[in-house]
Amino acid sequence: MVITAHCLINQNAVIREWERAEGAFTNVIMRVMEKGYGLIQLPCPEFRYMGEARPPMSLEEYDTDAYRKHCRNLLMPVLKDIKEYLSKGYVIKGLLGIQESPSCDSKLEPGIFMQEFFKILESEKIMVEQWDVPEDYLEGKEHASIKDLEKLLQS
Repeated sequence: MVITAHCLINQNAVIREWERAEGAFTNVIMRVMEKGYGLIQLPCPEFRYMGEARPPMSLEEYDTDAYRKHCRNLLMPVLKDIKEYLSKGYVIKGLLGIQESPSCDSKLEPGIFMQEFFKILESEKIMVEQWDVPEDYLEGKEHASIKDLEKLLQS
């Protein structure tokens, strides 16, 4: 299984005019599915916190006790699902995030949602590799980082 940031599958949750694909990052998601992986879609913490018409905000602006608590609350049902899959022998192959997202960057400067998710996973001794959709990735255009995604899915 592969865990995905919400907007990889649903670009409608992204701030208006910031979408980089129609509907979904089909090229990325199809590569995952073609390898036979199921998807665990994380909820969009920003959408659930401030709605669809929210303004752009920075990591520092989201870094509040209230937002962190909101993120942890959203993650508890996901953790329950992950633990159920693991208990039945499934493997969590990796996590797909969004580079430069104040919530869902999983690698360069982890977003607030991912920081809270990693704390929860670490407390459960669950380790996952990460790959982020690069900030300059546009759906329909080949990008060098796709090779890194392919490596994650093969290893």
